[in-house]
Amino acid sequence: MNASTADLSFIHPWRPEQLKVLSRLNDYMVDKRVHIVAAPGAGKTVLGLEIFNRLNVKTLTLSPTVLVKDQWIERLSLFIDSDESVLDQNNSVLPDWVSSVLDEPEYFTSTTYQALYSFDKQLKKKQIESPANQLHDLKQWFRSQKFGLIILDEAHHLKASWWAVLYDLVKDNDDLIVVSLTATPPYDSNTTEWSRYKKLCGPVDEEISIPELVKSRSLCPHQDYIWLVKTDEKNIQSLERYEDNLKTFLAELTTNDELNYQLLLHEFLVETEGSTTISERELLLNIETVIALLQLLKHWQKSLPPHLLQALDISADDIPPLAVNNWQTLIESFLQGDYYPKSEPVESFRNTLTALLKRKRYLKYNQVQFDNTQSKLDAFNKTEERISACFEIAKIEIANRKSLLRMVVLADYIRDEELALSLDTSAGSTGVTTGAYPIFHHFIHKFDGLNDSDNRGGINGKVISKIALLTGRLCILPSHLVDTLFSHIPSHAQPTIKAFSEHKDFVLCGGATSYLSAAYTRLLEAGDLQIIVGTRALLGEGWDAPFLNALVMATQTRAYVATNQLRGRVMRVDPQDDFKTASIWHIVATAPEQRLNGLIFENLQKRFRTFAGLHAYDLKIESGTERLSLRTIDEIEGTNAVEPELRKEKSPESKQDVIQTNNQIMQTRLTDDLFNLQARWQNALAKAKHQVFQVGLHHQVDDHAELYSLERLLTVVNERRRNHGKKYKLAALGLMGLGSAAAYTLFNSGFSSYAYAFGGSAGGAVSFALIKAKGLNDKRHSIDIGQKIAKVILLSLHNKGVMKTALQKDKINDAINIRFVDNGILRFSLNDYTRQENENFLEVLNEFLQPLGSSRYLLALYAKPTIQDLFSIPKLIGNNKSDANDFLAEWRRVFPEFKKANLITANSVVGEKLLLKASVERVLKRRNVETPLQMIERWE
Repeated sequence: MNASTADLSFIHPWRPEQLKVLSRLNDYMVDKRVHIVAAPGAGKTVLGLEIFNRLNVKTLTLSPTVLVKDQWIERLSLFIDSDESVLDQNNSVLPDWVSSVLDEPEYFTSTTYQALYSFDKQLKKKQIESPANQLHDLKQWFRSQKFGLIILDEAHHLKASWWAVLYDLVKDNDDLIVVSLTATPPYDSNTTEWSRYKKLCGPVDEEISIPELVKSRSLCPHQDYIWLVKTDEKNIQSLERYEDNLKTFLAELTTNDELNYQLLLHEFLVETEGSTTISERELLLNIETVIALLQLLKHWQKSLPPHLLQALDISADDIPPLAVNNWQTLIESFLQGDYYPKSEPVESFRNTLTALLKRKRYLKYNQVQFDNTQSKLDAFNKTEERISACFEIAKIEIANRKSLLRMVVLADYIRDEELALSLDTSAGSTGVTTGAYPIFHHFIHKFDGLNDSDNRGGINGKVISKIALLTGRLCILPSHLVDTLFSHIPSHAQPTIKAFSEHKDFVLCGGATSYLSAAYTRLLEAGDLQIIVGTRALLGEGWDAPFLNALVMATQTRAYVATNQLRGRVMRVDPQDDFKTASIWHIVATAPEQRLNGLIFENLQKRFRTFAGLHAYDLKIESGTERLSLRTIDEIEGTNAVEPELRKEKSPESKQDVIQTNNQIMQTRLTDDLFNLQARWQNALAKAKHQVFQVGLHHQVDDHAELYSLERLLTVVNERRRNHGKKYKLAALGLMGLGSAAAYTLFNSGFSSYAYAFGGSAGGAVSFALIKAKGLNDKRHSIDIGQKIAKVILLSLHNKGVMKTALQKDKINDAINIRFVDNGILRFSLNDYTRQENENFLEVLNEFLQPLGSSRYLLALYAKPTIQDLFSIPKLIGNNKSDANDFLAEWRRVFPEFKKANLITANSVVGEKLLLKASVERVLKRRNVETPLQMIERWE
């Protein structure tokens, strides 16, 4: 305990959502992990400081940027009496117990993840130079400092190198408390990254959602708008050239005799006298390569090895044509070389092929990349029309908000390779790539060219005099604001000023980015500036400017985390403006072909599934693009339209009309929203009683029942009771509760796709929903099946002692709440369980639906003399034979239809044969192992 910090006290009243977190703090700390998910504006920083205040132990706070790091120190002023030192970076006056330097840590030290990572490298270097000094090891240094608390701000960054350094620090420190704060847990990470994240941060203890914060007036009412632009023809041509070049290259590979010879040297294709039979395990681990080799042989019309066909239990007719992804698998296998001869000729050819792939840019980061899906999306987003779109949006915002406008335009990169740009697009393409500098350059030249009456747009003074560029290494400011800028920066850190050759009314500002960012922010707040163009890296995360009311996302990001962070810049409540509303603009480039537009709008859907917002017309709050009522998307995409004529390919002229119509709709909505958005948000929230997450995929399967899927379980049971239709909808899982902790898309044997989410606060309702099978009109029966599945898992968890909440077995049906909701979704809820118990329940469900082979024991269901279905028994309730038998006993009691259900050891001969059969079916039917998660959040 430090006596200097004993009198710290937050000077403002706590908001309800903050009090909720603080009142449960002791419960959260039972496992020495406190994990809070809170939307931007929820006050994560002051919550973290209050935890430091209450524990009063030596603390290390880590942040992703210098800007955020400085905010931690600045926010300490909210806990210190005004008579004491002012914690303002411009004054640089800090208490003696505060530090921002790892070389000189104090009782409260705020630094960045990058700084800790660099510090670790420095210590390792010193350790080599002076091995006797133990403090040259980061772990030893950390222990010597006796930190009792580590706060991980914006913890979603912790997935790779930073995670490794931090986990190494905390894993053996039993007394250390780890507090993780984030607005956006990395739900879109792969399984390994999510597992690492959770291992360091622990399970989510509390979540504060965006609608909840709007309801409590902690965030302002806001709306998203879509601005469509046409993709440049040169980008489409570039994409077409890529596809043509790839086809040519693959054709050359097919006819390359040397490559053909080398690929045939794979040891699986060679069966010599005395050779060992290939085991099921080896085939399982290399099934993609084995099938690709057979496809290649069939393509060349060569005989297929009988020993492989027999081992896989398939015939030549089962082998599909060779596709691009199969070529990628073949080349990757050859380059790895594990099953090829270790000879000089093979190695020489491998080096030659590697050089060729690199030269053709098909080998990146030691991975073969023939799939150009990402290249397509990148090509769409590079259109110069995005720059013009930013300008058009700015004009609309100026016309509507006038002198109240406080706008930021965020781009991915600076793109100042040439400070002199030609912005005359009338002669055709300029080759300019979207970036902060090209956007700023476009703004000042276009606004400068407008008539004075148009230029003002209701703003006091010309628009051009209120635009600035703020990036990490390039800052440009109207020259008339230089003196004002200097007044906001300490004398010892005054910036350098140089003339800007591209416009006489602007200057280049040089100096410390942190001081310039703070000064620019004050200029924007005062109205001296009204539009700042910047980069996502500098301003997209942690920038505190509550007066912002318009954001233009000129970025290409598709990630859930990055999108939410960017939106958070404008959603904060402005203490000086009770009527603030915010507009968030997304720029979407369309293509002239339906096939390509499918990728574009799939990308847009991914972005909008991750956050809930107000419906464009109805009093509903939900995530997804449906809430925007984009009436023209079907016409652009051409695939979901109801009318046959709308499915036809649109002419460039008609598509341009569609773009203009959509943009006009958005412009009209903004005008209307400025008057009624606040009232509509509050009315929609007043109607909502529950926060609901629905997660899942819709997928059709044919009348040939596929092995080893939950869908098969549902259909088999129903086929026994009544004769239903031949086609069935895929089962999908969803979530209902006061919060969400995580969501994953899972696959059972690669055949059917599943999605599930887990979360909800203590006492809340967490659910998993099954989309009703097509043709199963008996709702009561479908509910019965679903309830049995939930009952088996819940009883097994209680038997294992995982669930601490008391359960009376005769009242288990009361613990499982189940009902039908919209679109045939059957939702399951666990009533009166803690968040951690809810999470355990759904994690077990996760494993139950994962691909076969992920657990030690398998559940075999016998609907006929042979095995009908196979499931993995989750490790938490089946890690040993005794637990697995207990699970089997519950299953037999709950599902008397499968009294002959039995256990199979996954690594047994029988188990591996069954797993191999499932893998072969998955590959032959080209079922993807990973499918994007579809999550819809609703308040209803």
